[in-house]
Amino acid sequence: MTTRLCLGARLSDIGLFISKPGIDVMTAGDIDLLFSTGFKAFQFVQSGMLAVPSSKELTMTVPDLGYKPMIMSFPKVTSFSANFFQISWTRYNSNTSITIHCETNGISTDGTVTYVVLRLPVG
Repeated sequence: MTTRLCLGARLSDIGLFISKPGIDVMTAGDIDLLFSTGFKAFQFVQSGMLAVPSSKELTMTVPDLGYKPMIMSFPKVTSFSANFFQISWTRYNSNTSITIHCETNGISTDGTVTYVVLRLPVG
């Protein structure tokens, strides 16, 4: 039976690794892994919670990674109606300056947005 899951040391890395069926996780290359904590998409660079002003836009500063990083943002919902929507978008002013727009209708929020900056370039 093939070992497909490793939590701990694997080759020169430490983390969680899951290989494709039939592939030994201990010798698999990245192409044969279904999941690895070493994959950039799963690495958080920065996270936090920010107050959303009445303009519905806020600008934040992120570390300079040499590229525009992927941002995920979510308003903190306290209640919502049957007919609701949320519109969020991100504008990159530079590699380190990002504006988040968060608009809701039919959703009550506490006026904050939780965000995560991922070590993954956009574009």
